[in-house]
Amino acid sequence: MGRKADGGYEFTGRENREILALIHYMMAVQWVLVVVGVLAGLAGALQLGRNWPVGVAGLATGVLNVVLAAYTYRAVGSFRLIVETRGEDIDHLMNALLSLKGVYAVQLCGFVLQVVLAALQLATGRA
Repeated sequence: MGRKADGGYEFTGRENREILALIHYMMAVQWVLVVVGVLAGLAGALQLGRNWPVGVAGLATGVLNVVLAAYTYRAVGSFRLIVETRGEDIDHLMNALLSLKGVYAVQLCGFVLQVVLAALQLATGRA
């Protein structure tokens, strides 16, 4: 259970260690998203002239991954502030949750876009 510091909620040392562990995983995922996003975008760009639905799908995947990485980066920053500052843990937690909400909103848009692009590929016979 946390304690209050200067009138605000403060996570315990154990809770802060769990948050730090989460940060490390999030940072690893963030960099994987960047690398995969750049590679998918480049592959998509190379396909545009040959097979435009595949090229568009690659570009869209690349952009979505980089946007997901940006939201993850924002969430990491907010989680880090929970550990590094005192007395404002709940505010920082809420900011982190807002960033994570953005991650899931982008993922949902990405899933819808993938379904649309897959349908387009099937409809044009370029699957």
